[in-house]
Amino acid sequence: MKNITIQITASTVAWYGAITATATLGIELVKLWLERRRVKLEILPRMRLMGGIISDTDVVVFKVINKGKRPITINQHGVKLKEGDNYLVTLPPPRIGIGLLPKEILDGQDYSVFSLFDELRQRTNDFSDVEYFYVIDAMGKYHKRKMDRKLLKDFKKKIESDGVTRHAATTNA
Repeated sequence: MKNITIQITASTVAWYGAITATATLGIELVKLWLERRRVKLEILPRMRLMGGIISDTDVVVFKVINKGKRPITINQHGVKLKEGDNYLVTLPPPRIGIGLLPKEILDGQDYSVFSLFDELRQRTNDFSDVEYFYVIDAMGKYHKRKMDRKLLKDFKKKIESDGVTRHAATTNA
């Protein structure tokens, strides 16, 4: 029978170390990528707050959804106009304890902040001048929702339906 000998050289050890280190680095990068901050921003045009102290107030809802595994803290929200600077929106009176900032949002949770509909409508030329809506987290990162045709159409529909409702209400009175 023949004897089998294995000879380990320095280059074999070097190759083994390089392959192991590269594989470990790749696995860690994938883990970091999967655990990154993932925030979804939904904009709900002209919602009406019912009940409480400020009932019958029309607002634009900035619904922030944390889809990642790390908690995020939202510090402010606003609107970027097509021409000009950012416009930080004002909050309705915080008497009812909703929509207050800053707010930490854990993984899988959502939180809504509000802006007064009529004020935002006046400042943005019936929402035609809006480039995007945004929220800013504690790390200074902007999470945006662009004003696309569908969202602009939703805003215009809410504006038109409001005029009809007010007109019909004053006619019946």
